[in-house]
Amino acid sequence: MLTSTLCEDLNGLQAWLKAWDRLAVETRLPYCSPSWMLAWWRNAAPSGARLRVILVADQKELIAVAPFYLLMIRGIAHYRLLGSGTSMRLGILARLGTEAEAAHVITSALADAKPCPDVIRLEGVTSSCPWPSLLQRHWPASQPPWMHQDRTLPAPVLSLREGSFNEWLESKSANFRKQMRRDRRLLEQYGAAFKLVTKQQELQAGIADFSALHRARWSARGGSSVLTPKVEKMLAEVGTHHIADGRFRLWLLQSGHQTIAARIMVAAGGEVSAWNSGFDQAWADQHPSLLTLLAAIEHAWEVGDDRMDLGGGGRAYKYRFADAEDLLRWLTIVPRGPRYPLTRLSLVPCHIHRSISTRLPVPVKERLRSLNKLPIAANRRPHNAPNNRHGIIKWRR
Repeated sequence: MLTSTLCEDLNGLQAWLKAWDRLAVETRLPYCSPSWMLAWWRNAAPSGARLRVILVADQKELIAVAPFYLLMIRGIAHYRLLGSGTSMRLGILARLGTEAEAAHVITSALADAKPCPDVIRLEGVTSSCPWPSLLQRHWPASQPPWMHQDRTLPAPVLSLREGSFNEWLESKSANFRKQMRRDRRLLEQYGAAFKLVTKQQELQAGIADFSALHRARWSARGGSSVLTPKVEKMLAEVGTHHIADGRFRLWLLQSGHQTIAARIMVAAGGEVSAWNSGFDQAWADQHPSLLTLLAAIEHAWEVGDDRMDLGGGGRAYKYRFADAEDLLRWLTIVPRGPRYPLTRLSLVPCHIHRSISTRLPVPVKERLRSLNKLPIAANRRPHNAPNNRHGIIKWRR
């Protein structure tokens, strides 16, 4: 018989962290590991948030984790998944084959929570994720909750299960191969080399380089919507946990003592997710960000990963690497009850805003974000930045 425990503080989770992590590996959800989610909770959770993690166990064996937190907004109880707003592909974890049984226990625990959820948000879940329909179907009430799809986003992916990196590269267009090899040679002519950070003593400096490049890249477009000083601390904590086992991968492209590009990847169970990146605009002609991604793909093939998630958003460069795509969904679930009319009314402005914003062109969104923000001066071209595409040198990591 399955039982549930509602944890409202970190102390109640300590004994279950290893089992929770095993579920994240089994379900291949890197951003649902306790190291990622609880680092977010300790460093980047919104003010006033309260922990509401539901553990489902069969005697002493952990079967499922529903990693929610509670945030009261104008008297309405919102339940969101830990890490919301910082990462996508979040979800409820359950041992394969137990989802329906676990959903029955989880919905009962949610309905009994104090306060019980007026709104449940599932953000950035894949279209194949069973949990939205499971929560609806098993909710303990005469009528199922109302569910609304707020928005969707494509997420390009690359399968690494067949062949080798070289075979995959040869399958790409001649133009793609020529461009990547040419720019690779040129960067190395200027002393550039790729580096996967594997030592704790190099982690802080690497994250600082990543943060500086990411912020500079987004400064003219209103600033990054993801990276904050709190998230930077979160990344350092996750890296401390997983840099040794290769589940936190910080890639740097460096020329001498200068970092040209940086990219963070997170892995679990054969799934590698590209979290975010940054590069020095002065080197843009040599596509350092694309080449760093290419190095990460080659490494993922070498260590036996099965698939790379290139992140939410249909940016054109991602489709140069991808061979398929998932669809990510943002969903609002509202249980029916005495507070249902008030809750639905409170969501109207939010849904109108989302409806309008999803229809705006990307340049307009970026312009709106940049209003009332002072842009940082553009980086000057360093003295050793390449301004041509000549030179033949070997590819090295």
